[in-house]
Amino acid sequence: MAGRVAPLEHDLPEHLAGQWEQLMVLKWHEVIYRLTEDGLPEPAAAVRDFLLFMMLKGVENDRSCRLSVPAHIDEVWHSVLVDPVLYMSLSRIVGIEPVIPYEPMGEYDSDEAKMRRWQAALDKFAELYGRPYTHNYCGGQVAARHQDNYVLTQPPTRCGPARPDAMVEDLKYGVRLAEGIPVVKQRLLFCGTELENCRTVSDYDMQDGAIIHLILILRRYT
Repeated sequence: MAGRVAPLEHDLPEHLAGQWEQLMVLKWHEVIYRLTEDGLPEPAAAVRDFLLFMMLKGVENDRSCRLSVPAHIDEVWHSVLVDPVLYMSLSRIVGIEPVIPYEPMGEYDSDEAKMRRWQAALDKFAELYGRPYTHNYCGGQVAARHQDNYVLTQPPTRCGPARPDAMVEDLKYGVRLAEGIPVVKQRLLFCGTELENCRTVSDYDMQDGAIIHLILILRRYT
């Protein structure tokens, strides 16, 4: 149903099932609506991954932002933060009060430290739930939704160090950290080809020092 969090695709660990039921009582429809307006594909699935990640932070008692989120979860997090009552309720349910700490930029972290935090989150998520993030965040869907709205081309951007198996989504998250541009507002092109979030760096044969072009996606108002 529209406005509802996507249903779980696997059973939760028994000790987290009660938390999930409490989280489902909260009102997520406005968050999903905002994400839809911002052009995030499958917002209900993204919110599901976000909530699973918040439960992981509670299990790990992560009050110092040791675990760093992928781009689609960060987009949801931004949307939830604008509703303090909802955010405080979420924090209480997962057991981190008064609120779950949020470190938006990590500007003083090295690239290596950021990568370690992203990988730690991925490993812990898979360890707790037995699977990785399930949201299908594929750039082609955003491109179709914003067709003909590409109005501003930035100069070439040099990406930070990335492993061959890093996702394009991770590159966009790095651009966000460096430039402050939301992931859903980015198109990245390499050698004339638009990069899809659901593919890896090695899929495009990008080498160290590769230069990509960033195109901003601006919503059309009439």
